[in-house]
Amino acid sequence: MESLSDFVEQELRLSSPIELAWLDVIEIRDLGLNTNGDWYGRYDGQTFKARIRLNSLVLGTIEQLQRTLAHEYGHHWTLSYLAVHHNLRIYKERLPRTYYKIRGLSEEHCVYTPEQSRASYEDWMRCDKEIIAEDYRVLFSPHPHNQDHRMVGNLPLIRLSTHPSIREQALNIWRSIQNLFYTVFNLGISHPDDRVEEYIRNLPTTP
Repeated sequence: MESLSDFVEQELRLSSPIELAWLDVIEIRDLGLNTNGDWYGRYDGQTFKARIRLNSLVLGTIEQLQRTLAHEYGHHWTLSYLAVHHNLRIYKERLPRTYYKIRGLSEEHCVYTPEQSRASYEDWMRCDKEIIAEDYRVLFSPHPHNQDHRMVGNLPLIRLSTHPSIREQALNIWRSIQNLFYTVFNLGISHPDDRVEEYIRNLPTTP
């Protein structure tokens, strides 16, 4: 557990004392065979409390635990700020339209409530809360935990084309998503993280 706490506090690039204080506990327990982990948060208008659970039944190594934790912390980071700063009812409302527009998502395609996303694996893959959590993991967790975005179908340019115009379009999409993380959550961060820029530059190209 100490190594997981260090991973959150020292290696996830946007973690700060603010949202760390909102995270009550990280539990490792048997959650059955249908999930790697989950996050739950609650805002009462004054305080935000959350917990992350990691599934000991299917996550057998520290690397697997860290990768899942990076995704679940993506939920914590994005949804806690949206609840506190933007009054988003995180289990009942879609993510901001700004995110949908930058990400190229459509309301017709995406689901947004826990009940919808649990209906099937395909529905989970098109849940806006899952997509933004994966965006956080890929953009802000260290190698190798930032690899293989699972919603690749929702961002077909994630593997950059060698064609200059398509490559630049892909870079612009990633920069826009990155900028969203720095601006929509009212963090007062005025410049992008150099490590994210390095990640963007090193995204693999398609054959």
